Amino acid sequence: MRTTQLSEEMASRVESTLPAPEAEVLRSDHGRQMWRAFGRLSHRDQKLLWLPVIDQESHQDVARELGLSAGSVGPLGGRALRRLRELLKNEE
Repeated sequence: MRTTQLSEEMASRVESTLPAPEAEVLRSDHGRQMWRAFGRLSHRDQKLLWLPVIDQESHQDVARELGLSAGSVGPLGGRALRRLRELLKNEE
């Protein structure tokens, strides 16, 4: 494979595919705020949000782990998400 070096002039005209530094600061700050708020949720709310999304567990598995009925996982997870949003709003 043959490569060619870009001149300084050409390189200055090529748009970067990397995020702007300002966007990275906002993203990392938002991430820290989100994790702080997540940490303030109850253990059950954390599990209701974590297990289906991060661990990709089914509602049946989440229900079994938390001692709930499978039909209650969705509504309880929705309430947990609302509580997380409220904590995030209060942190701003």
